[in-house]
Amino acid sequence: MKNFAKYYQSNKSVKKVTSTNKYLKGKSITQSRKLSHNHLINLRAQRYKLVLRLFFVVSIIGSIIFLLFQLINNPVVIVNYNQVNYPNHQLNKLYQSQISKYLDNYPAERLKIFLDQTNLTQFVATDNPEVKSVKLVKTSPFFGSDQFIVDLRQPVAMLTVAGRQIYVDNDGVSFTNHKFDQPKIKVVDKAGVKIDQKTSLVSRSLIEFVGRSINLFEEANYQVEQVIIPPNTIHQVEFRIKDYKFPIKFTLDNSSAAQVSGTIKVLKHLKKHHQTVKYLDSRVPGKVFYQ
Repeated sequence: MKNFAKYYQSNKSVKKVTSTNKYLKGKSITQSRKLSHNHLINLRAQRYKLVLRLFFVVSIIGSIIFLLFQLINNPVVIVNYNQVNYPNHQLNKLYQSQISKYLDNYPAERLKIFLDQTNLTQFVATDNPEVKSVKLVKTSPFFGSDQFIVDLRQPVAMLTVAGRQIYVDNDGVSFTNHKFDQPKIKVVDKAGVKIDQKTSLVSRSLIEFVGRSINLFEEANYQVEQVIIPPNTIHQVEFRIKDYKFPIKFTLDNSSAAQVSGTIKVLKHLKKHHQTVKYLDSRVPGKVFYQ
């Protein structure tokens, strides 16, 4: 009986043992275990919040660095004409100011990932039709220079009206600002074409027609040497082809492709049979007359 009482007293004293941990001081072992578990949960929660905050800060810093790398701050222009770059050409400043103006109008596109180069080209070409394309080709991080290549149209023919030179490329686009070599094909104006003072352009349909026709002839390996606008009309043109001494009459009222195609068939026939004529008339759809 004494031994049982001694065991009971010993076990009772164990239950009253308190922890030496400052968080658990004065608590029973059972209570200490509960408090210790809660403390671990709180500690994990604090660590999780700290990791989230750290991730948030790192994400913000990374985003800022990414945006700085994407920012177009200082556009530099190189003019490209006929596959040759002109890094110090006088046109650079003109096109650079146009690009800067576009970026000012559309500030979101200062970020390279949002830059719409098609719209940029259209914007620059509105006042500068000699521009064929504008492309961002080289970028620098942070506040360095960003290099743009401006491709210029290469004229295939030139028309002089009222002392002013108007150029046309093989897409039929006309322009007046041209600082490079002069095209070999001269358009002879016998009709007295006048310039529209509002647009400063000759009849757009005439210029486009001439440019497309020249391009179609060249694609078929026929070299146009001269284009003539006959008297009293701006709806007809005459082409002079190398190695053929007669004029070829076209009309703006029909497709240039159909007229060129029909003309080439007749030219091949004449060459094959060693024949010559005074002129070819391709103005009637599907037919070519000659004399």
